[in-house]
Amino acid sequence: MDVSLILPSVPKVQILRPREPDTCLMNQYSGTYGTEEFPFHSDLAHWYVPPRYLMLRCKVGAKNVETTLVPYSAIMSAVGERILKQALVAPRRRSKEQKICPLPVVFYRDGLFGIRWDFLFLSPLNEPANRTSEVLTSHSWHCGLIISVNLLEPGDTIVIDNWRMLHGRSAVPEDSKTRVIERIYLNSFGA
Repeated sequence: MDVSLILPSVPKVQILRPREPDTCLMNQYSGTYGTEEFPFHSDLAHWYVPPRYLMLRCKVGAKNVETTLVPYSAIMSAVGERILKQALVAPRRRSKEQKICPLPVVFYRDGLFGIRWDFLFLSPLNEPANRTSEVLTSHSWHCGLIISVNLLEPGDTIVIDNWRMLHGRSAVPEDSKTRVIERIYLNSFGA
């Protein structure tokens, strides 16, 4: 099932292009970070249950831009299982009157532990969440722990388990600003 069936305001296929930072688009990574590197995050981490998968498909490739992935197991090793499972975050508020509900960084759904993290849309609520943020910001991930994928040719596709991996994007050099990626959110595969 795709997420657009749950939330009709989310287009089924979203077009991602590098762009310069824009204060009108601060609710998007490209609006905040522009062509700079994107930090590791989960898509829609502020949802009670984030979409399970996201599919990225190349329309126009760029050889100098990579999608980077770090698995849950590496994050758990770096932060510590106990700290990670105690960490609580809150979604960013649109107004001071908006009520919010704390969310666990590690959640359990469908017999599986998942992780949510987002530097833009989630704020740490307790010391374990602050520690998680510090590690994710400052940890030098070993090459063997990070997976780098280059979507280069039209049709190149990657499906990311949004519960079991955090993902980011490398910086976009000037000669790679024509990159175009399609993104689709999925909660499951099949009919």
